[in-house]
Amino acid sequence: MKTLRYIAIALVALLVLGAAVAFLLPSVVHVERSIAIAAPPETVFELLNSFKRYNEWSPWYDYDPAAQYTYSGPAEGVGARMQWVSQKEEVGSGSQEITASEPPQRVVVHLEFTGQSPADARYDIAPDGAGSKLTWGFDASFGNNIAYRYLGLFLDSLVGEDFEKGLARIKTLAESERPQSQPAAPVEPTVEDVGARELVSVEGTTSLDPAAIAQALQDAFATINRFLAANGLQQSGAALAITRFYDESGWGFEAAVPVSGSPEAKARAAKAAAKGIRIGQSYAGRALKGVHVGPYSTLPETYQRLEDYAAEKGFDSNGRPWEQYVTDPRKTPEDQLRTDVYMPVKAIE
Repeated sequence: MKTLRYIAIALVALLVLGAAVAFLLPSVVHVERSIAIAAPPETVFELLNSFKRYNEWSPWYDYDPAAQYTYSGPAEGVGARMQWVSQKEEVGSGSQEITASEPPQRVVVHLEFTGQSPADARYDIAPDGAGSKLTWGFDASFGNNIAYRYLGLFLDSLVGEDFEKGLARIKTLAESERPQSQPAAPVEPTVEDVGARELVSVEGTTSLDPAAIAQALQDAFATINRFLAANGLQQSGAALAITRFYDESGWGFEAAVPVSGSPEAKARAAKAAAKGIRIGQSYAGRALKGVHVGPYSTLPETYQRLEDYAAEKGFDSNGRPWEQYVTDPRKTPEDQLRTDVYMPVKAIE
């Protein structure tokens, strides 16, 4: 009997010790996950400021598609409320209600779980370049519930994967619903008489890969700019690239910059021109011009439009075409880039 008494005392001591340790554990536990989304904050906010599309991204909907949902209050914003009832233990029953709504940066939701402690979820949306960063935070309050305080030690691992799944679904929904850019209006070629300009240029060759083209032009213009700075010349117009050839083997180009400066500076520059750097005059005469607005990757469409127009109107080629970069790609959105395309022509005799 003494042995049983000692065992009982030991069990009571363990229970007391366990309870004492539990009260040293945090009563509130925070779980958080984030994701980058290529859609504006307004689009992400609309998905979270209402429960009407909740089950399209909820990670828990898959656990019991047969669960019953009822909605009350306003359709969106503060007061919007959703209740659910499920026979499956991993889903359970409860309700959630939007308690704070700050468009387009924050939505706070209060959750009540039947037989469990309440919790609060917070969705913070911050601009991230041209898109958004969404952070889903969750705070569970366990009060003096000993079992739940121990459960809090494992809460992050228990729900973290579900949060990641839900965020991935929100990302897919938001990115699929971004407003699509309107197709650019067809280029309308014009016929212009262009005057000669003094150019400093460098030849180059690259593959047709957009990244390779961008790097090749960047390197060529950097070479030109160093030459201008060293010889007292100033850029006097938008940079341009003259096509030497364009076929399956790649693109041969002549990167060029219009320049100005004193006669003395020009004379010095002509003497100092290193191998590969050319100083000369641009084409002067009649040319077809097409104003291209959009990414550089679609420039071939504008060149083709000019070729078709030349054939339609009876023009022969009269030299190498060129493209002039009117807007700075470092400061201009890709869909707003303006590039003027020129094709030297002469009337068919």
